[in-house]
Amino acid sequence: MMVFQDLQLRKVNKVKNYILLLFLAFLLQALLSNSADAQYAGSLKKARDRVHYLQEKMRQSPEGKEPLFFLNGLHTGNNPHLKSQLDLEAIYGKDVSIGYRYTPDIEPSFPQIQFYQMPPVQTLHDRIDKLLYGIKVSIPQEYDLYGYELRRYMSRVAGAHALGNKRQLLVEITNTKNAKIMLDHWQDTINQQINDIEIEISNHEDIDPALRTSFKLNRAIVKAFFVEARLWVRNNQEMLQMLYDLDNRYQYQVPAINFGRKEELDRFANLFRTRQKSVQVMHKYPPFRMMIY
Repeated sequence: MMVFQDLQLRKVNKVKNYILLLFLAFLLQALLSNSADAQYAGSLKKARDRVHYLQEKMRQSPEGKEPLFFLNGLHTGNNPHLKSQLDLEAIYGKDVSIGYRYTPDIEPSFPQIQFYQMPPVQTLHDRIDKLLYGIKVSIPQEYDLYGYELRRYMSRVAGAHALGNKRQLLVEITNTKNAKIMLDHWQDTINQQINDIEIEISNHEDIDPALRTSFKLNRAIVKAFFVEARLWVRNNQEMLQMLYDLDNRYQYQVPAINFGRKEELDRFANLFRTRQKSVQVMHKYPPFRMMIY
């Protein structure tokens, strides 16, 4: 009888010990889970607390310098460990986007104006100098039909008013096409002037060699200008076309353009840098130094 009671007591103790171990296991799992949740919540709070500081640092950094990461519209810093969109989602979840800093400068003003015919030049020397009017030589705007209209079409093409607005993007894409048409007419006019000068120089062997050299130099500058101006217009158009084709898959939220996929950000960044280089090239021509797009 005593042996049977002892066996029964051992079984009860084993069950109690098993239940106790199971309870301790659940308790440990709960503690670990709460600790992870608390750590995540703490990290998120720190990110939110640093928003204003990070945004201020972002404003001080050069435009378009590097990608910026956003969580629900909050800037989380240029984290070198976040290499891809998948990394972002693994840390912050699906509600995340990648932003590229874009804060345009003040746009130049180019209202529509009345143009006048420039008085004709008579001497060969003056005709050679005239090739650079509106290109290397600034002239009154009322005589600068092609240059002024080209700058007017390009003055607002990538402004904040168009970003995120598909209708306005289409307007600005059309403006780049109009700018190209203006370049075509301008180049045709200049090419005719160059052809006339070449004919006159070839028909007069006694023309001053210095004048011949001046003509060759000006002709080279003109040809380079039209190549670079076309690249400038095309690079703007390609950047705008990309945003237009994305439709609603990006968002402009000052001071950045936010993209849902890193591949889209990378493509925009490349187009933006190419556009910026072409703007800088145009700045070597004095009449175009105020252009920002």
